[in-house]
Amino acid sequence: MLAYVFFAAFLLVGFHYALATLFAGVFGIISGYLMNRRFVFAHEGESRLVRFLLAFGVGYLLSVGSQRGLIDSGWVNNHYLGGAIAAGICAIPNFLMNKYFVFWSPRQLGSPCATVLAIYELTRSNTATNCRRLVRAPKIPE
Repeated sequence: MLAYVFFAAFLLVGFHYALATLFAGVFGIISGYLMNRRFVFAHEGESRLVRFLLAFGVGYLLSVGSQRGLIDSGWVNNHYLGGAIAAGICAIPNFLMNKYFVFWSPRQLGSPCATVLAIYELTRSNTATNCRRLVRAPKIPE
């Protein structure tokens, strides 16, 4: 949302939509990285800034491509509306890139590595005990 406010402001002062998207993205990168790392994905490990920048690059290309496609096709005749629609189009891919590429952890619930680790842990010792621990089921008297 904050990035769209900057995008609209840059358009208002006369920037081309691609440059407005880029400059608004820079503001979005700084705030987005810090807030996603701290609040959304609660990631406290090593810095993931390079991955975040790569994800932003993909998101930027998707956003500009969406805007250009909407405007060139005639579906939208206004860059403000094109930017808002492109932000909506890019929201899910950007979230997924952040979740599974930028802030992904091998122990994240539901991740392929977490599944493999769970299977490995099950085979190492008492299977019944590990199953109860993994699914957090109450202990059944033996």
